[in-house]
Amino acid sequence: SRRGVRNPLPSLRAAYKFRKPSYRPLPNVPAIEPGTFRVDACVRNYNGAIGKLFLSEVARETRGEGMTILTRPKLYAVSIPPALAQKVKEAGAEEWPLDRVGAFILRPLGDTTELVWFRKPDIEVDSGKL
Repeated sequence: SRRGVRNPLPSLRAAYKFRKPSYRPLPNVPAIEPGTFRVDACVRNYNGAIGKLFLSEVARETRGEGMTILTRPKLYAVSIPPALAQKVKEAGAEEWPLDRVGAFILRPLGDTTELVWFRKPDIEVDSGKL
């Protein structure tokens, strides 16, 4: 403005403050088996040559606990086992949108995390369901 920078504090004080984050988990995901956990995440990158998916976690579910919604970024470099590599490629992983959430069941293996099951991100979004 012509009067210079304005103080944002009054606006920030008046803004609605969420008590907790809101997220609706993706449906049709199989039950979590012992030793695995579910991650709803956006795919940041896919590299079929080295068999890796790079995920940015939105929410996590572990066996016996409900879905936890993240409030800070958590990134995963997920190894794709040979048994799933072709399925991931056929599902068009190179074309998955970076701003849509998919569901992934993962298994920690020492220093790495392995993909067990996935539901690719929806490419078309029905805004009435959001």
